[in-house]
Amino acid sequence: MRYQPNGVSILIPIKVSALRTLGGFRECCEELILYNFPFDLEIVIADESPEEIFEEVDSWFERCSRVTHFRPRDESRGGQNDKMNGIYDAMNYIKYESAILVDDHYRLSVENILQLKPLFSRYDCFKCMVSFQEKNLKALIDVCGMFIINLTHPFHQFHGHLCFNAQTLSKIGFPSRDGLFDELTLELQFHEHGKTVHFAEGIFLMTVHHTTWGRFLEQRVRYAYENLAFPLRFAWHLCVLPILITCALFELKYALGWALCLTAGHILLALWGQIKYGGNRFPVWTFLLSPLWFWFYPFTSWIAAFMRCSGGIYFGGRKIVKPV
Repeated sequence: MRYQPNGVSILIPIKVSALRTLGGFRECCEELILYNFPFDLEIVIADESPEEIFEEVDSWFERCSRVTHFRPRDESRGGQNDKMNGIYDAMNYIKYESAILVDDHYRLSVENILQLKPLFSRYDCFKCMVSFQEKNLKALIDVCGMFIINLTHPFHQFHGHLCFNAQTLSKIGFPSRDGLFDELTLELQFHEHGKTVHFAEGIFLMTVHHTTWGRFLEQRVRYAYENLAFPLRFAWHLCVLPILITCALFELKYALGWALCLTAGHILLALWGQIKYGGNRFPVWTFLLSPLWFWFYPFTSWIAAFMRCSGGIYFGGRKIVKPV
């Protein structure tokens, strides 16, 4: 398929069970579509929501020719990851080489689009930092994870978006749609074919964070499962509790010392990460929440290991075995 070079396609996969999840989504899309950019812009929405939600969203944009809202076709559902199936099918609808893939909780601004467009001429694939409309506890815990992973892994942290050249992806081939970690799966396709991949740390894309505590805890397990794609990181998280228990068997103070060292180490890493990547977008004390980010993993990684051995983890209503 041949994509045009003179515009931007925003690709948004959706699968929601309640319209309240999309608060501000319609207004954001309308603002972008109505703005007079010096290039063409379109929005393509791959929607796998229940019929009543699909029809409501369809009514929002029925008079807007630059918004394509569709339900992925049955023939595109060959992969285990329905989000990837939707992205795969959406590649048949988008027009432009410059593709911005974002989850439905993103609220892109005009400034974001103007910042991103020049980078497509320099990189085949790239991602950015994110900011949050709400600076609640759950959001800031996730931010600490971004600070730490950005420092400690060359791929940097994934957070529900990826920008890429659609023509390049068409040439190198769409990756497997069976993996849980969809953004990593897509980026790896560019890495493996020697394409230019970049992290634009100075650009912040706005998201909403209306996650309930139940959903937040569910995500801790899913993120741990995704870490199976990074064996050293996953093995490290698995080792924490056995070492802690072994130390406690000798003397409790050794276990406390081990726990304090890990906690202090992650606080220092998060502080460094906030200085380097925070851009004054978050409260100055955000890094102090890093232990709350880290200490889930020694427990959820064991849950993830059990799920991997018992046949996978549910995501989007389907059970997925492979992390990528």
